[in-house]
Amino acid sequence: MREILFRGKQKDNGVWLQGDLRQWSEKRKGICDYDLKHTIEVDSSTIGQHTGLTDKNGKRIFEGDTVKVEYVGGNTGLSGTETVAFHDGMFGYFWGYNRDFVPLSGFVRHTFEVVGNIHDNPEKEKGQG
Repeated sequence: MREILFRGKQKDNGVWLQGDLRQWSEKRKGICDYDLKHTIEVDSSTIGQHTGLTDKNGKRIFEGDTVKVEYVGGNTGLSGTETVAFHDGMFGYFWGYNRDFVPLSGFVRHTFEVVGNIHDNPEKEKGQG
């Protein structure tokens, strides 16, 4: 069974939390932090789901992360920095000139490295970094 994990920034101090998502109302959401054993309210605009994947350094990849993509092989021209999104039931990002959506699983010969996220580094959103 796969783990379903979310993260969000704590409202009062901006610390990232990971755990189960709880929702009290449309505007009030929290993360049940596994270490603290209770639910803490988070900024709902920062909530992102874990993709189930890790980057080349073993760091979990979440929706909203900015990842550096590098092609593994002879064609080094296929690389860039993109923002992970959830679209049509899949995690991936919008790639290339036409901004076609490509699922993370569609890159068999690529490595990923998390280099930031759209909440801590808004200038890197949409491949701008």
